[in-house]
Amino acid sequence: MEPRGTLLKKIRPEIKSVNTKAQSLDIETFQNETLRPILKFQNDLLLEVYRQYIAQYKNAFYELHELQKPDYINHSLKANHTFRNLMIGTVIGLFSVEEYLYYAGQSSVINKRIISMLVQRYQDQMHLLDQRLSI
Repeated sequence: MEPRGTLLKKIRPEIKSVNTKAQSLDIETFQNETLRPILKFQNDLLLEVYRQYIAQYKNAFYELHELQKPDYINHSLKANHTFRNLMIGTVIGLFSVEEYLYYAGQSSVINKRIISMLVQRYQDQMHLLDQRLSI
């Protein structure tokens, strides 16, 4: 059986990035080679977790004007620390050991990137938050 890290990397989608390794900082390389593929792979789960968050807060999100929803998303991921940590854990759980060791040395910076990327992803897919996943 292949090592866990190898298997995890195989299931991640390949994402073409603009930056090459020579031009990128280590953190940007980590973002492009690890975080972006994990977020893309986890997209359906991330959307459903957010739908559950909305339901937990009495569906207030759905009552907002379309222009208010991006702010709600931003606030929910930055102010609610329990939810924020759940979302970060959903990403970290798919790190290889090597990726986790890199993360552990820069967790604060990487957590900010994860949250920023999630905010952007949810804002770009607001129309999908209204749809339930059919199981």
